[in-house]
Amino acid sequence: MGLPPQPGRLTLKSQLSHALPYDSQLVYSMLVMRSESLEPRWMLLIHQIPPKPAYFRAKVGRRLARLGAVAIKNSVYVLPHTEQTHEDLQWVAREIASEGGEATLCKATFVEGLRDDQIEMLFHVARDADYTQVAEEVRQITGELPPRLPRGDERRPALEADLMRPNRSAHPQRSAFSSKT
Repeated sequence: MGLPPQPGRLTLKSQLSHALPYDSQLVYSMLVMRSESLEPRWMLLIHQIPPKPAYFRAKVGRRLARLGAVAIKNSVYVLPHTEQTHEDLQWVAREIASEGGEATLCKATFVEGLRDDQIEMLFHVARDADYTQVAEEVRQITGELPPRLPRGDERRPALEADLMRPNRSAHPQRSAFSSKT
């Protein structure tokens, strides 16, 4: 825990008990207990990638984008805390370390500065851009389709493959936030 109190010195608890009225002590204790019992909502990846090889930074960025992570600072990415995102970010962190970089994973609860709703909005904005791109791809593909395509038409397999492609690029993190679908 910490060092035992030195003789003649007050501990933090005893200092607070003298400084705070009874109701404030109770509220403070409840807040401390609550903050210790809450499971962190977010996983953070904090990294430093070496400048060479040059392609590696882009590779990590693409991998984080595929996972659905959003940047909250230059080298700080966030995902909702789940077993899957924890494992995914561990893989990215290991890859960064194997290329000579540094990576730290954190379970996080934001207490000041960014709020949860602001972080959620970052995910919505990022996914909206993804879905807009997917919708445009689908419009282009369907615009090229003939009104009726017979089953035996030789173009059918290629067109069906094109129609399935956008579905693979959708990000799963959107479903982590039920406020917007």
